[in-house]
Amino acid sequence: MHSPCSLNIGVEWQTLKNTLQQAANEALGKRKKRRQKKCLILWNEDIKNLIENNKKAYLRYLTTRSETDN
Repeated sequence: MHSPCSLNIGVEWQTLKNTLQQAANEALGKRKKRRQKKCLILWNEDIKNLIENNKKAYLRYLTTRSETDN
């Protein structure tokens, strides 16, 4: 003999799942995922030149720092 619960296991599972999700949402709340932007919207030549100049200056700093440390 089967119990009434075992006859409809799919419905029982959905009911349990929905109840647990609802309880978790009430207790913890929901949080939306935010998509991070991959690039700046206002990218132009000035920003590109600034970045290149900063990289060159940093490389000069690294070379002079290592020479003075020795």
